[in-house]
Amino acid sequence: MAVKKRSLWKNLWFWFFWSLLLLPAYVAAAGTWIIGSLLPAYHDLIDIVLTIVFAATLVILMMLAVYTAWHYSFRTRPDRHLLMLVMVGVLLVPVVSAGIAMSFYVQLNNIDIAAMLEAAKAQQGG
Repeated sequence: MAVKKRSLWKNLWFWFFWSLLLLPAYVAAAGTWIIGSLLPAYHDLIDIVLTIVFAATLVILMMLAVYTAWHYSFRTRPDRHLLMLVMVGVLLVPVVSAGIAMSFYVQLNNIDIAAMLEAAKAQQGG
């Protein structure tokens, strides 16, 4: 049984989008390293939580990268499915992890967003 060869443009598009996975992975790795390097001397709960969020994001992105590259190379999954997973890794994972990180940051630092919005309205109004 002959394996159908992929066209050049399909290969280029897939590997271009796959390489975009490295950008949020780099940000997650840098965040993990920067915040994690503070933990030995100063460890507040927010630092520990943010380190865990960044590290989990990095693990998820790397798992997606390895999974999609493996299955694309050996043609064990449909290309559309793999490209969808890459897009999830490029777009959805960073947005969700940033939302989780901001949520924890606001909750653990007792930031009152409603009071901040009212102060901004009062400042604009007069």
